[in-house]
Amino acid sequence: MNCCYVTNQSSSQVICRHPRILLCDPEKTLLPKFQILKSIGLSRTDLNAIVTATPQAIMRSKFKDTAPPCVDYLRTVLGSRDLVISAIKRFPLALTYDLQVYAAENIQMLLEVGVSYSTIQAVLARQPRTFFTSADTFRKVVKDVMEMGCNPKKVRFLMAIHALRSMSKSTWGKKLAIYKKWGWSKDEIFIAFERYPGLMMSSEDKIVRMLDFLVNTMGWEMSYIVQRPIVICFSLEKRVIPRCLVYQYVAEKGIQSSYLMLLHHKSIIIPGLSRTDLNAIVTARPKAILHTKVQDTALPSVDYLRTVLGSDDLVITAIKRFPLALTYDLQVYAAENVRMLLEYVAEKGLVEEQEDFCFTKWLMYSEKKFLKWVVKRYEDEAPEILKLYRKHLNEANGSTTSILRKRDVI
Repeated sequence: MNCCYVTNQSSSQVICRHPRILLCDPEKTLLPKFQILKSIGLSRTDLNAIVTATPQAIMRSKFKDTAPPCVDYLRTVLGSRDLVISAIKRFPLALTYDLQVYAAENIQMLLEVGVSYSTIQAVLARQPRTFFTSADTFRKVVKDVMEMGCNPKKVRFLMAIHALRSMSKSTWGKKLAIYKKWGWSKDEIFIAFERYPGLMMSSEDKIVRMLDFLVNTMGWEMSYIVQRPIVICFSLEKRVIPRCLVYQYVAEKGIQSSYLMLLHHKSIIIPGLSRTDLNAIVTARPKAILHTKVQDTALPSVDYLRTVLGSDDLVITAIKRFPLALTYDLQVYAAENVRMLLEYVAEKGLVEEQEDFCFTKWLMYSEKKFLKWVVKRYEDEAPEILKLYRKHLNEANGSTTSILRKRDVI
């Protein structure tokens, strides 16, 4: 299969997964299909990954007939070659579908209920499988999601559709039963699902173990978890337990800093930024929009501002007052200054210490940020903290949970 841009190692994997490919003529059958994929803009690495993961895609007899129209349709909807490539890499079997039948009607349905076109584009690029089903099936899922109280104006609406479509009715029912067994009402389940649909995509065993740990070991109130359902989706062994140990250690040493209260989970959109706001920004500071690196700096800037300000309204206000902030690396130009300012005002008694430190914010950091903003920060005052964290990072749940004492960390 080397003539088809596939490495020897990948060829072996493909043959193991789909031995029927040995019956194909490489030059007449396979090469034209690979040339179609290459013409889209896929690199050799991309081709290897796609063919290794889903060899059945190129084995479809109608591949040469469906792939070009599929690519054309995706280009029309997504408007970017990079997004088209992203969608195909995430769901190569899309190339074997007639998207006018399996996707177009579903996308139109979403537009009619109020989902924005930009949201559809983003989800189609990241989770294309969400859209690939019959219109009747998709219509029922949309209806069910709306009846659960999910708002089609929010990105989470499509996350909810993806979650509901990813499992059978039987599996969905079993997960509902687990939450009800732990004392959640039907309304509370729907509230949590609307806040973070991914909580229903965790396995049944994972849900039980996480609830048991958070409630029985950490002493969390169930109502608190309902309002912060994302914690159920974190890795218990690799994230929750090790960070609980760090929190307990820091709390016992009395070195917890109140400025960390400002840091919390973020998304990458500002739903409140209106067309009027955009017009005002472009008119006032066109250089901010024309800046050559704005596409690389804008989202990280918004991300950082939301981290510090904690409110979309405040982020919008900041951007409207200083649009050029979108062209800066705020981790370089602002983070250290903000940290020093917060430490200063806390030291001078200009802000009150907040005793109700919300531990969930620690859980939401990426590994890199947790090490930087929590572990590294306390190394001088508590030199054992990094050693403690690394020691328990990869330990199994059974050996680690016993170390923790039940305490209320909310």
